[in-house]
Amino acid sequence: MNLDGAATTPAWCQGTGTVLSGPWSAETGAAPALDAASAARVAMSRAGALPRDAVDALVIGQVLAVLVSP
Repeated sequence: MNLDGAATTPAWCQGTGTVLSGPWSAETGAAPALDAASAARVAMSRAGALPRDAVDALVIGQVLAVLVSP
């Protein structure tokens, strides 16, 4: 596998692909880099429909329980 933008076949891919040497879009660089805890918090705050229903609350509660378990 090359990481210089050359064609490659990664072990986890079922075909050929291209590994990019930089962001594929200018907007990609505009996204803030977050640590894992912050990224999880942002993802959970944007999950589900608004207003949240009982299914959303169940799924979010289960994910948060896994995230905070030792």
